[in-house]
Amino acid sequence: MTTDHSSRDRSTARILGVFLAVLSIPVLIGGFSAAQTIDLALGTAAGAALLLAAAVLMIYGSRGRSRKARKR
Repeated sequence: MTTDHSSRDRSTARILGVFLAVLSIPVLIGGFSAAQTIDLALGTAAGAALLLAAAVLMIYGSRGRSRKARKR
């Protein structure tokens, strides 16, 4: 017996993407308000990495949803 978990996986990816996007906001704010240059660079890089991961997860989650909507 096989089950299709792709709908659940895409919903989870979408929710995780939103969580990472919200989490990246204080990281970016902290990075931009840093006093030293290395702290500024590391904070900004970490915030950008979180935003990139969030975008990838949200795109992955939303692509599957539109395909299923077209089939109905």
